[in-house]
Amino acid sequence: MSTEQMTSQGSQAELTLLNAVPPSLVQRIRKISGQLTRTVIAHISVSLPFFTELDAKHRADIGALVQSAIRFFADWVQHPDDDDLDFKDVLGSDSVHLVEGLSLQQSVSILHSSMEIIEQAVINMKDMPEAKATLLVHALRYSRELGFSIADYFAAAAEKRGVWDARMETALVDAVVRGAKSEDIRSFGSALACDTNRPVTVMVGTPSSLDRQERTVLRLHQAAADLGYRALAAVQGPYLVTLVNIPAEVLMNPECPIYEIFSDDQIMLGPTARNLAGASRSAEEAFAALRVAQAMPNVPRVATADMFIPERAIAGDHRAVQRLFHDIIKPLQKSASQAIRDTLRLYLSVDGGVEEAARQLYVHPNTVRYRLKRVNDITGMDPLDSRMRFTLRIANVLGMLEDINESNNKSW
Repeated sequence: MSTEQMTSQGSQAELTLLNAVPPSLVQRIRKISGQLTRTVIAHISVSLPFFTELDAKHRADIGALVQSAIRFFADWVQHPDDDDLDFKDVLGSDSVHLVEGLSLQQSVSILHSSMEIIEQAVINMKDMPEAKATLLVHALRYSRELGFSIADYFAAAAEKRGVWDARMETALVDAVVRGAKSEDIRSFGSALACDTNRPVTVMVGTPSSLDRQERTVLRLHQAAADLGYRALAAVQGPYLVTLVNIPAEVLMNPECPIYEIFSDDQIMLGPTARNLAGASRSAEEAFAALRVAQAMPNVPRVATADMFIPERAIAGDHRAVQRLFHDIIKPLQKSASQAIRDTLRLYLSVDGGVEEAARQLYVHPNTVRYRLKRVNDITGMDPLDSRMRFTLRIANVLGMLEDINESNNKSW
């Protein structure tokens, strides 16, 4: 006998075995479905600790689903290859909600325990020994197919959840960028299971042209997760906007892995907000700084919005103007004497010449240096540093304009 003939006969024998289930045996399964269900529930109550932690209604619903699966097995075992019998009849629209609140592992554990009881019940049958083997084979096939159906349900649910999360994530980033109400931002964050009270930094750059938008966002998620943090992102026009809770010292490292997802263009970090609701200001300052940075030479690829406060103020960014008033102008008005303020203004007007400022003030150069040191103590800005001197000069102009406006207002 050839191998093909043996294989053909074996297949025919297997098919005969699978179809040889007496109707009386099927009817017995239907009759004891209630008893089997109670046995299954008692078994999983002992063997699966999570089951006892469910509320009574959920346990009862799962019991109904188990009984439905047993009865469906009785129908399916008569015609296991009938296309009209769909496993979705067990996990259909009316019963699929019963596995909600359970993980895939928990659902499969319930299925495994149920089939163990069914198999044991078949083994314990005393009559029709030739049919028991057939029924056991059917039970194995049934549990496999039902397991696949459960997995398909969870896969579809996960895909649906993923699409919903992606839309919610995009809506959250959009709300932050356009400065939506704090309540709306917190609501979006809560829907995504974010800790809305953690500090947030907004990063703005351009995405790598090699990836699709969805792929870019997924890579950002993974890069942040590899660092032990979380990132939310969306592609808005030409920009990739990212919200991260990564500490500043990590973000300021140009070799931070998260920057591999961005293109080689400028990446701007807004100031860190205290919480998610305050992230809009971080985004606003990041975009404002990015606009002026793109017009400046020798700017590092990764920069912060605070690096460009004077340029932003010149460009009309009200946030930068507020920062200059808050950090420089108001502290000088409050804590610096008139002599210190006059010395600073004269020093700035002669472009950082200590000797020339001293000559025009009729004081010793060390007196000028002492007064400039007091400016540094009050504002954190060293007038002897060229970059900080530029910032002080812009603040000085704004302060003088405010003095003029106040003087004009008083004259009225």
